[in-house]
This record gives sequence, structure tokens and C-alpha cells, in this order.
Amino acid sequence: NLYVMNFIATGQLDILVFAPTANGNVAPIRTLNVNEIGFTVNSAGSVYAATQAGVEVFAPGASGTPVPTQTITNQTTGEAALTGGIAVDSVGNVFLVTLGTIGGGMPPGGGTPPGGGTPPGSASIEQFSNVSGTFELTNTFTPGVWATASEPQDLIAVH
Repeated sequence: NLYVMNFIATGQLDILVFAPTANGNVAPIRTLNVNEIGFTVNSAGSVYAATQAGVEVFAPGASGTPVPTQTITNQTTGEAALTGGIAVDSVGNVFLVTLGTIGGGMPPGGGTPPGGGTPPGSASIEQFSNVSGTFELTNTFTPGVWATASEPQDLIAVH
């Protein structure tokens, strides 16, 4: 299947799912009303959606406004401000691109980040293992060549 993030209006996003043979002007075979900031799909068809609240995992074939089968809460990520960059590898590890912590945006002209978060310059990638159905943070790293002049891109892939 082909999964497409669909921008509806400010603050409203969903995921459209099309048949792999879709051609021309066709309707999706299903829609997930998730309001994600990024998503990925594993080989089994489970959808991993990065949201403002963390990560929600939806069962293969889910549609409408589904109930997540698993979650990674912001408390689990250490209140990381998610950028939407998310990937899942073949063994179920979840990778998230983070940018400081919630409330960590820098005010104009510098100063202390509001909400006590860390500044956007502390971007990193967090890795979670799915141990017995529970996500556990297993690694956090910051690429040595991370761009410092701007925010990291929202894209990530694992192979």
C-alpha cells in the first residue's frame, strides 16, 4: 500500500492509504484520522505516528480514528520535542528525531528557553526497543555533523 500524509488545515493532518496499483484520480482505500507530525509503516503494516504527545502505533488495516495498540509517551522520551522524523527497523526498534525538549524554543534575541526545556541546538536521535510489548529507550545519540544553522529535517530512514 501507499501511505500519504494529508494536510487538511492548520493543525489537522491525517494519513491516506491507497492501493499499490492506484492509478489516476482515485479515492483512498482507508483514512487514519491521527493528526500526526510524521509517520512510518513497518513491514507488517503497523503505522507508527509521531504526534505532539509522543508516538502512537496502530494495527495493520486500522482506519477512521483508531485506538493505538502501543504508545511511546513524551514522558518516556524525556519530554523530547519530536520533529516528526520517525523510522522503524526490521526488528521493531523505533528511531525518533528530537529537537531539544518540550518548551525548549529559544525566544527572539536569545535568553532562557521558555518552559525549562533545552534549546533547539540539542537535537538528537532516540532509539527505542520493543521489549515484550513495552518500548524502552535504549540509545540516544547526536550525529557529529548535525546542521547547527537550522533545525534538522523531519526525515529519517533505517536499512
